[in-house]
Amino acid sequence: MKKIYLLSISLFIAFFNGKAQSSIEIKDLDGGSAIVGNGSVFNETTSAGLVTGHVFEVKNVSVSTKTLVVIKYPTLLNTVTVGDMASAYFCWGTLCYSPTTYSAQTVIIGADKNNLTVDLEEASTVGLSNVRYKVYDKANVNDSISFTIKYNAPVSVKETINLFSKVSDAYPNPTISKSFINITVGVSTEVKLSIINSLGAIVSSKMVELTVGKNTLVLENENLPTGLYFVTISKGNQTITKKITISK
Repeated sequence: MKKIYLLSISLFIAFFNGKAQSSIEIKDLDGGSAIVGNGSVFNETTSAGLVTGHVFEVKNVSVSTKTLVVIKYPTLLNTVTVGDMASAYFCWGTLCYSPTTYSAQTVIIGADKNNLTVDLEEASTVGLSNVRYKVYDKANVNDSISFTIKYNAPVSVKETINLFSKVSDAYPNPTISKSFINITVGVSTEVKLSIINSLGAIVSSKMVELTVGKNTLVLENENLPTGLYFVTISKGNQTITKKITISK
């Protein structure tokens, strides 16, 4: 009876770990290679009649080969008149798909990656468009990451002009105590700096003033236990996420 009980616990732990750890990692190549968190929102500004693109890197962080699927949800497309409206499409790996294609899949071997470029061709007049994308493991639909691109969203000028033009990874990483992130901004602004543990709980949060150019953010980790943490830098609808490991 004891052996069966121990076996049940082991199976539960293995199942929980398998559910908790995603096999997908997405980086925002147009945003300093920041890791994209589930539900992230990105703002883009379009020009009439032109294509605006945003490039992401999708990585299979597992050791096994995965079939990854991308789905496009155009929740709002700028429409001037019938036949004159914005159109959303994407390129997945080496293939580009028409605006009438809403999903595609590709096979990525373990530890390999592929680029996902999402595009919006604007109508003859600039307007609002929102397009959500979801990337998931075909064999496990719960293993997924979603993000939304908002085009010409009504945010302040400070949020749209090169706010996060360059963001470094946290260093040193792993770390025992303090660590740092370099961030370059195009305008002076105030951002929210938060540290979140692997369970999704915010363990620290503060507002930080940034000046034009390069800034160095200090992460106070002395009182945090060993583990994996996520550092978020946010302003309005824009969020940058970095991973850091504390090892004591």
